[in-house]
Amino acid sequence: MLTRGYRRLWLAVPALAGALLAGPAAAATLITEHEAQLPPDNSVLRSGIERGPEISVVYPSPRTGVVQSPFDFRVKFQPHGGTTIDLDSLTVTYKVIPAQDLTSRLKPYTHADGIEMQNAEVPAGKYRIMIFLKDSAGHEGQADIHFEVGNK
Repeated sequence: MLTRGYRRLWLAVPALAGALLAGPAAAATLITEHEAQLPPDNSVLRSGIERGPEISVVYPSPRTGVVQSPFDFRVKFQPHGGTTIDLDSLTVTYKVIPAQDLTSRLKPYTHADGIEMQNAEVPAGKYRIMIFLKDSAGHEGQADIHFEVGNK
């Protein structure tokens, strides 16, 4: 038999769990304040014909303009020629000096179709993120993502 205090607690647990599941997703840090203060890496990457997976920015796209934080960071992966995406090859780098590896931060939001990080927290500023990814045949694809976050 449950005592009165335990019974209240027992009844409160499902209500609390429901509230947590129904509420908005918690914000996740994409780029920290410290990282945002590092000097930008404006190096130019070589490019050419690539047979690797296509990496497309869904949001924030170059036409979006200035975005407000938090925002939903979304990228789509598209393999070609009957290949599949090799998620173990994924590398996401914030292009500053020194470069900041964001891969582990984004892994929980990554799947074979892309990256979907809801409520990504980013300080105000201009950003450049590079994504490298291979397909099952070893072909590499890359994306050079530029976006700007405004003040709240």
